[in-house]
Amino acid sequence: MRSFKPIKFIEKCFVFFCFFFYLYPIQFAYIPVSTRILLALMGMTVLIFSITKQASLFKDVFISKSFIRYLITFAAITAVSVFTVVINGTNDIEFIKYPLSLIFILLAGYFLHFIIRETYGKINSVIILYFIVAAVLVQVIIALISFLVPSFSNVLQNIQNLNDFDASKLADAAGMRLNGLGSGFFGAGLINGLALLSVAVLVKQSNNSTRRILYLSFAFVAILGLGSMMARTTLIGGAMSIFFLLLPARVMNKRVVKIKAKFFAYIIVLPVFVTLAMFAVFPGFADSMQKIFSFGFEMFVTYAETGQVSTASTDILEDMYVLPDNPKTYAIGDAHFYIRPGDPTNGYYKNTDVGYLRLIYYFGIIGSLIYFALQYTAVVNALKSNPGNKSFRTYILLVFAFCLIANFKGFADFFFFINLFAFNNYETENANAESNIVLTPQMEAR
Repeated sequence: MRSFKPIKFIEKCFVFFCFFFYLYPIQFAYIPVSTRILLALMGMTVLIFSITKQASLFKDVFISKSFIRYLITFAAITAVSVFTVVINGTNDIEFIKYPLSLIFILLAGYFLHFIIRETYGKINSVIILYFIVAAVLVQVIIALISFLVPSFSNVLQNIQNLNDFDASKLADAAGMRLNGLGSGFFGAGLINGLALLSVAVLVKQSNNSTRRILYLSFAFVAILGLGSMMARTTLIGGAMSIFFLLLPARVMNKRVVKIKAKFFAYIIVLPVFVTLAMFAVFPGFADSMQKIFSFGFEMFVTYAETGQVSTASTDILEDMYVLPDNPKTYAIGDAHFYIRPGDPTNGYYKNTDVGYLRLIYYFGIIGSLIYFALQYTAVVNALKSNPGNKSFRTYILLVFAFCLIANFKGFADFFFFINLFAFNNYETENANAESNIVLTPQMEAR
């Protein structure tokens, strides 16, 4: 039996909170910047210290190829954004400043990689995946408690620095859908779906114990069920994760087959026990959850009642497919992201929420291709950081596919997520470059 080590436990809790506030960049009251920027500042501090320390030991500087790939795409997206803004004569700099947010993401991701190495003595995708699942699981539980206990919801809102627009959105959604701490609406659905895919790849680990399978099953059920009541985009991630688990392997591993069989058995049985437990703790649970259940699983309710698969949001989405009416917009866009530059309160340009159209209206098909090239660059770097793992390769490609699918509904940017797996393996990449310093946000700090 493992002995309890308080220091190690505190370290792991710190890693968890860093992951939570990275995935959910919250701006707390009286703090001028979001938690992700705070993590980026810590990452910058550690990076500067590391470079200074290593510069005193080595003469040459090595810039990793992964960082160069990022710089190229950052420069390209800035150039095309500046071009379309100048040609169209607007002042909408939404994507001109976008690479700055990417720099913050790289630095924050670097800090997460640093503290994982400090805590575990190594870094790999499995460690990252477990922290992602844990963070999202805690978030959906927070969302449920916030719904069932209004006073808790008030506390959450009071500790955040919410503008009038965000506060009104939360007020309008109250009683109709779940909202967590800095998480709600379409963005919550994206992260929930990514967490479900993360559960799927963890289930396929051959060294899973019964306790781990039970935990992953509970996480899957909770995130799928409660997450769908936050945003129905969660269901797309759920469907993709089931597809991932049902994909036949080239070489059958009996151990993995048994693990997956247990997982599917648990996710069928667990909802029954969890629901009964909630009825016992909260006598009015069924009445309280009726509206948000109908929201989260509206397509299934509608199908049962009418035989048609539709939701209110899909009906509205059809009206948002407003295509450009001239070749110039298709080519270089109109340099508009919001109706009023930098102000989301008046809505998006052309009143469309569709991700692909918002990109085209800003910088055309050319800029859109560069934007997705940036997302794919993160995919390439993640795959190079995790060589030889076929299951992980499929996972990352499905995450990218999720990004492409989600943009048919809203604007989906997965760079912050995929970049978590693009850590630099110092031992492998630089085995023959001992005299070099790795100057990159993914550099191992020693």
